[in-house]
Order: sequence, then C-alpha cells, then structure tokens
Amino acid sequence: MNFETGNADDYVLGTHEDEAFRLGLQHALWSEYAHKIWKRAGIAYGSKVLDAGSGPGFATMDLARIVGDRGQVTAVEYAAVFVSSLEATLAKDGVPGVDASCVKVVQGDLQEITLEANFHDAAYLRWVRCFLNDPQGALRNIGASLKPGGTIAIQDYSNFIGALTLHPRSEAFDKLVGAFHDSWVASGGNPRVGLDLPAHLDACGFDVEYKRLLTFSVSPQDALWRWPESFFPIVARTLVEKGVLTSQDEDEFLDDWKQRSSSPNSLFCTPSISEVVARKRS
Repeated sequence: MNFETGNADDYVLGTHEDEAFRLGLQHALWSEYAHKIWKRAGIAYGSKVLDAGSGPGFATMDLARIVGDRGQVTAVEYAAVFVSSLEATLAKDGVPGVDASCVKVVQGDLQEITLEANFHDAAYLRWVRCFLNDPQGALRNIGASLKPGGTIAIQDYSNFIGALTLHPRSEAFDKLVGAFHDSWVASGGNPRVGLDLPAHLDACGFDVEYKRLLTFSVSPQDALWRWPESFFPIVARTLVEKGVLTSQDEDEFLDDWKQRSSSPNSLFCTPSISEVVARKRS
C-alpha cells in the first residue's frame, strides 16, 4: 500500500507512513485472535460483513478472503488517506481469488453514518470505540445495518492504563503513558471503553453471547514485544508534535526503551482487552 502524509487530526496517532506500517504489524501480531473471534461470530463463506473503522484495510482483506465471491465486506473508515490507500490497493491488486466488487469502501464517521438497514450478517470493530466521542451512537448505527440475529464482534481496551506496566519500572515510560492517557481523554476518547460495553450493547438491542478479558506479559524475545515497540515511539513523536512532551522527554524514553529491548529481564504487561460477541435481537 502507498500512504500519503495524512492529517493527524483524522486519527489520534496520525495517518503517516510509520503509523500505517504499525497498523499492519499490529494486525499480523493479533491475527490469531481476530480470526478466532470472527469464527465465533459466525463469519464464513458468503457472509456480508461490516469492517467498522477499517483503517488501511488489513482486516478488510482477510475478511474478504473468508467471505469470498458470495459474500461482501463493507469497510467504513473516517481517515481519507486510509480510504484512498485501500481503494488503490483494491484497484491495483484486488483480493486474490475474490472479485473486487465484493469489497465496498465507504468514507464516513461511524457516529453519524447511515448504512443500508438490515443488510449485514456481522460487524467487526477492533480498537475503534476507544477513540470515539460517542461509542454508543456508533453501536446504534452499526446495529441498524445488521440483520435481526446478526452478530457484532468487538475487541477493545477495557482498562488501558491500569494493567499496562513495564518491569523494572521506568520513569520515562510512566511519564509517556500518563501524558498519552491524558491527551487521549482530552481528545474525547475513552481508554476504558470496554467497561461500558455490556451496558451499551444492551441499550442498542444486543444480547452478549461471549465475553472474556485478555492480558499478556511479554519479554523482548517474544514476538508480541514488537507491538509496544512499534506503538510507543509513535506515541512519543505525536505528543511532541502536539506540545504535550518535549523532545528531551522523547529522547529519554527512546534511550530507555532501547535498553529495555536489549535486556532479558524486561517485562511488558499489555493493557487489558475486552473481547465480546453479541447478537442483535430479532
């Protein structure tokens, strides 16, 4: 995919090349859990699926391979640069073995968008609601697009700052995480959005069928270490650009993280992540 320089206001971490790469890496690292929850939500050959908050479309492409020519994936994304990139990829390469017409790309805000009613069999959201000012409104709009009995699969933060830790403790890391949390909340997002999810789903006409909480502890030698390793340098740069942290703060964090990444004694505990599958009431 080819990414232009996007407007950072489109997405809290920006839409630049580094963030696009990070999103692709993140999808690869969490692919196992995505495929498991898709299966649990009944997404299969022939399904019509809404990829809500698709970003550059990494999950969109995987979903298209699953639903095939008899299904359809509708990718809804707010950031124009990600929409353009996904459209360009589909026009150039398509989805191997799947007709390109089976993927529909829509630019829009999930909190305001009106989609075709009672059309989709399932919807998928991963780390989307935590960045929205009105996550419950987005659920209502998504729910309206689902057929009665349709499913929604959600993976999002339950408590971002509570579980997230680095061992041994790092003052530079703690300062970065605290500043990011405060900036995130100030922008209207909710790093603890998963705590409200069951109540929001009930209010929007869904019955929860499956739920669990995921947390992981990883060391530098583990593949999942690449998740924080790709995430926090972008966070540091973004906070400097916003004037929340200084360049010295960024340098101190990067130096500290480099040392942690080379030490076998380092341990990173991920934020707690809610996984939920719910079904729309008939």
